[in-house]
Amino acid sequence: MIPVHNDGRGDLEDGGGCFTPLPAGAGELLLGHLEALLPMRNPPGDPRRNAVLRYAHAALAAAGRVPLWCDDLGSLYAPPLEPPPTGRLPRAVVAHTDSVLQEGGADEEPFMLSVGVYRSARRLRPLGGDDKCGVAVALTLAALLPEVAVVLPADEEVGLDGAAAMDLPVHELMVECDRRGGRELVFAMLGRDESPVGVASQEATFAALELVPHREPLAGGGTDVAELVTRGLARNAFNLSVGYYDPHTPGEYVVAAEVARALHDAAVLLCLLPDGLPPAPGVIRPG
Repeated sequence: MIPVHNDGRGDLEDGGGCFTPLPAGAGELLLGHLEALLPMRNPPGDPRRNAVLRYAHAALAAAGRVPLWCDDLGSLYAPPLEPPPTGRLPRAVVAHTDSVLQEGGADEEPFMLSVGVYRSARRLRPLGGDDKCGVAVALTLAALLPEVAVVLPADEEVGLDGAAAMDLPVHELMVECDRRGGRELVFAMLGRDESPVGVASQEATFAALELVPHREPLAGGGTDVAELVTRGLARNAFNLSVGYYDPHTPGEYVVAAEVARALHDAAVLLCLLPDGLPPAPGVIRPG
């Protein structure tokens, strides 16, 4: 058992008192996944050494997510258990299974929890909230929203390689949870070649902000949905802040209540954003 000092996790159930499509107990399920994931080693480039990948595979199977697709890089895709009505495209939650600088320390490194904040106990490597937080959100939604697909690309941290290789159907909407901080809604970012990519149309962004008005819209750094939109596999996508701070450093920390907020907001967008919005512009060419 990895030691945990648990003296407060914050408001976990409903994203701070707002409407949520999730049942009671979703926050506890979320933090069960998060606390299992945080100690694990998950380097990119070798699925055999990625304990987060193994955990996600087992958790998806336990949630009844079969068939479950896995490619040679270790990227996972679980289609919706309840296919969308005829003529409609599926929606998906997205998170990447690898983290940076995971070579130091033991296979499992202890963490501490104090006043709702997780930190590495020994600071021998980054906690890996980037993107274990997103994986915890995705696995929770996999268990609670059968109509939502789950996309877990490998090797995001080494150039979006997993997203570039995944063989997926086209989705109406993808919501990734892979942004530091607690309040951002990213609608544009950089692609694999550093070109700017609009992952959501203006109309989709306005509609999203009506549902999650506490979010701040902005352009951010690249993550998997930039590649998936560029490849035409999602009509619109967003990347949400998911509660980790100081990523890629041994001092990285995770705020539990902000991970819960990301769970709530991802569920709201995936369940309530209207169909048929104009698609994202994709790669934005100069001039």
